This record gives sequence, structure tokens and C-alpha cells, in this order.
Amino acid sequence: MNLHSRWARLLSPVLYLGFGLIALASIVALIVALDSVGLLLFNGWVELPVLILTAGSLEGWYATKLTCFFEGLRQPKLQDHLRQSFLVYIVAGWLLYQTISLPYYGGLGEAYRLTATVVALYWMIINALSILLISRL
Repeated sequence: MNLHSRWARLLSPVLYLGFGLIALASIVALIVALDSVGLLLFNGWVELPVLILTAGSLEGWYATKLTCFFEGLRQPKLQDHLRQSFLVYIVAGWLLYQTISLPYYGGLGEAYRLTATVVALYWMIINALSILLISRL
């Protein structure tokens, strides 16, 4: 293993988490844009899952492809998923703990925390499925 691939493997969790933060920001921005023009149904309970499934899936697929390319992986394995998503697992666990343990008052901060929790959990699933699909192609 050369020096470049060692650094790439070390930095890939940070890179993948960065892509996840971009995905979260784009989903929240789309919800805010839909709300500003009055197109939200049921306060976003319909649009948010649709945006997480579509935007999250597309951005997750491309983030996994770019991270695998950055690492130089041709046939990624389960251990590659665990390494790439390591920081996402930590963030998702912390967000899940915060969502479960803190009281809910119905504020905007709680909505953002719940959205971030769902996106982080979905982001891990997308990485695993994308790596499985890439390894089969």
C-alpha cells in the first residue's frame, strides 16, 4: 500500500461525512424553498421523505462513487463501507441519542435534529447499498 492510498483511506471518512453534510444542507434548502413559495403539504411531512429518498439516494450514490475513486477501489467490500461511513455512524448515533433523550417541544431546532438523524441513518444505508452495487458491477 503506497502513501497516497494510506492517506486516501484515512481521509475517506471525512470526505464521505462532508458529502453527507452537503446532502443534508441541500435537503433542508429544498424544504425551505418549497415552504417559501407555499408548496408544502402537511408542514413538510410529505415532501421531506420524498426529498430524503430522491436527493439522498442520488447524492449518496455519487458520494460513494467519488469516495471509492478517491481511494482507488475497484471492488469495494464491507470493510470499505465501515471505514467510509465510520464518522457517519458516530454522528448518527449521537443524533439518535439526542433525538431520543431530549424533550420535544415542537420547535424548529428539533425538526432540524430529526431531519439530520434520518438523513444520517439513511446515508449509512445508501453507502452500504452503493458499495454492494459497485462491487457487483
